[in-house]
Amino acid sequence: MEGIKPGPITLEFKYTKGSLTFTHKQKFKVVTEQSKAAWQQEARNEILLETLGATDINNYQIAGGPFLDLLQRKYFAMNKDNILAVYKHYEKIYMVGQEKHLWAGLAKLAGAPVYAGLSDAQWGRFGGYVMPSVMTLVSGAILKDIQTILVQANINIYRDLAWQFAAYRSSGILALRFVNDQDNQQLNYAAWQQIDNGVEENNATKISNGNIELLRREQRDILSQTYIDLDSSVSILGFPVVSWVFSILAENPVPGGPDFSTFSELRLLSNFNERWDWITRSSDGMWPLWTAASINTRKGWVEIPLRTRADDYNRVHLAPIW
Repeated sequence: MEGIKPGPITLEFKYTKGSLTFTHKQKFKVVTEQSKAAWQQEARNEILLETLGATDINNYQIAGGPFLDLLQRKYFAMNKDNILAVYKHYEKIYMVGQEKHLWAGLAKLAGAPVYAGLSDAQWGRFGGYVMPSVMTLVSGAILKDIQTILVQANINIYRDLAWQFAAYRSSGILALRFVNDQDNQQLNYAAWQQIDNGVEENNATKISNGNIELLRREQRDILSQTYIDLDSSVSILGFPVVSWVFSILAENPVPGGPDFSTFSELRLLSNFNERWDWITRSSDGMWPLWTAASINTRKGWVEIPLRTRADDYNRVHLAPIW
């Protein structure tokens, strides 16, 4: 209902004529009750509008077509518009709810080093540019596989989380409760309860804690297969070479935050506990630094175009960002 806040409402009809008066009250629940798939369609439609119809997030190009590439690999260069649209969508989500959609804002920032890595890998595949010395361990064929893994990670995160923000923005916590009642594996409903309670109570701590749980779901559950794939892409006597390279190169998306390798070169980004410590450590963790910044500072960071920020993380310095 246009202009009506989602949730329970009571409409009252009162009629008076002469000595006759009567009142009728009717309770309603303002909520759009639809499936996860329906909300995913809403998010898809939003991106179509945001890109003026140019990007359909449901369509990714497959290398060589469906018959020539039986593995259905989605490479970076042919799908970069989709990736850019996803991160622009995260920016939009954050901008319409800067005090409550904290996950989306950090997701936009995190896109910069990821996109820079995809771009660096693209130039590495072409050759002719000086790569960081540690990258000499990784061949062009492996770089292609790494790109595919990272593109799929981007898809997986978007499909799991973007629709939840669409539902909450459009129809509030009751819309998410409806999906949760059908299948409680589709989302972390308790996290959204914390966020919603924080919004109602103007409690920034609850809002932050709920968003942290969304981030935990992304890092622990959604990205688990991504890191398994990276670990197995190249290993020497069981040592995950690619994960080790990633761990050395991983830069902090929050300005001024420490890079992953500053903790220890022996730590692996693919280890959830070590990665989570980098994100949440109270002294200089990614999340505390992000939430401690003023709302105007965060807004300024998020508004920077993805490719512009990615250039700050570019390691193939002679080449432009794709």
